[in-house]
Amino acid sequence: MKNRIWIIKKIDGLIGPLLFRFIPPRKKKQLQKPIRRLLVIRPGGMGDAALLLPVFKEIKRIINDLAIDVLCEQRNRGVFTAVPYVDCIYCYDNPRHVYRLFMNKYDVIVDTEQFYRLSAFLAFFLRGSVKIGFKTNERSKAFHQAVEYDQAAYEVDCFRDLFKTIFPLSNIRRMDDYPYFKRALTRCSWDLGAICVFPGATKKECFWPYERWSRLIDNIGKKGYPVVLLGGKLEKNIAEKIVSNCENRHVTNYVGKLSLLETTQLFNSAKLLISTDSGILHLGVLCGIPTVSLFGSGNTHKWGPKGHQHSIVTKNVSCSPCALFGSVPPCKNDVECMTSISVNEVFGTVLKQLE
Repeated sequence: MKNRIWIIKKIDGLIGPLLFRFIPPRKKKQLQKPIRRLLVIRPGGMGDAALLLPVFKEIKRIINDLAIDVLCEQRNRGVFTAVPYVDCIYCYDNPRHVYRLFMNKYDVIVDTEQFYRLSAFLAFFLRGSVKIGFKTNERSKAFHQAVEYDQAAYEVDCFRDLFKTIFPLSNIRRMDDYPYFKRALTRCSWDLGAICVFPGATKKECFWPYERWSRLIDNIGKKGYPVVLLGGKLEKNIAEKIVSNCENRHVTNYVGKLSLLETTQLFNSAKLLISTDSGILHLGVLCGIPTVSLFGSGNTHKWGPKGHQHSIVTKNVSCSPCALFGSVPPCKNDVECMTSISVNEVFGTVLKQLE
C-alpha cells in the first residue's frame, strides 16, 4: 500500500500540472438553489477522514435530509462506513463506482484534498452545480470557489472554512460532541479502564523505538493498569516485538483483530489512549477518550488534539516539524525528533493524564 501511495503522489507531481494546462479556470459562482445532494471527495488516510466528521455532523444538524456521498480510498473507507452521516460511498479504485459518479448530479461537490491535483482534475469533470476546494496550486482552476489553505491552522478548522462557503457553520469545535460512530457488536471482551496503545505510523520517521514501547507498557503494568495493543496488519510485526520484549505479560495484543467499529467501542470503555500522530489518535479524540500523543515530524498546531484531556509529547527539535501535505523528507538527523523522546517523559505524562 505504501508503494502504491508513493507512486500516485509521484504521478500527481509529474502529470498534474500538465493536465491543468488544458482546462479553463472555473468562473466564480454562488449556489442559487437549496442543497439536497452533496459529494465530498476525501483521498488520503484515516486521520484526515476522521477530522472531517465534526463538519459532517454539524452539516447534518443544519440540513437533516441532506444526502452526503463520499468519494474516498479503500484505506479510509472504514471511517465513513462507521458513521451514520454518509449515504453512499464510492472508491477511486473501483471502475464501477467512478462510472456511477459520472452519472450522478450534485448540488455541491467539495474536494477536501489539500494539495494533490488528481482529485481536483476529476472534480472538474463531475456533474455539480458548484465545486469547492483548496487554493494551493493549479488545482484551484477546477473550482467555482477556491478557499485559501492555512498551514498553521488546526485541520478541523481548515475543513470547516471550506464548507462555510456553502453552510452556516459555527466556529465552535465540537470534537467532544460524541457519539460519532455506530454501535458495534464486538467479538472481544476487555477490562474496563484499560490503557490503549497504538505504536504504529504510516511513515518510518514517525516511529518510536519498540524497546521503549515495551518499557513504557511495563511501567504502566506495574501501576496495575491492563494494557491493550491496537493496530492493523501493518502493525503486526512491531506489536509482536513489543510483546516479546515486555516483562508485563498482562498486555493484550489486539493488533489485526478489531474492526474500526470495535476499536471505537473499546475506546468507550478504556481509560486512556497512547499513540503516535495517527488516524487512530483522531478516532480516539472523537470517542472522547483522553490521549497522550507522540509527535515528531508532524505539526502539533495542525494535527495535535485540542483540550485539557489531551497531552502532546514533542521535543521541538530545530528541524521539526518537517511534514508537509502528508509527505516527510528523508531525515538527516537519525529521526532525533522521535528518538529523543524518553520513556520517563511519556510515562510521566501518562501518570499526569490518569490523575
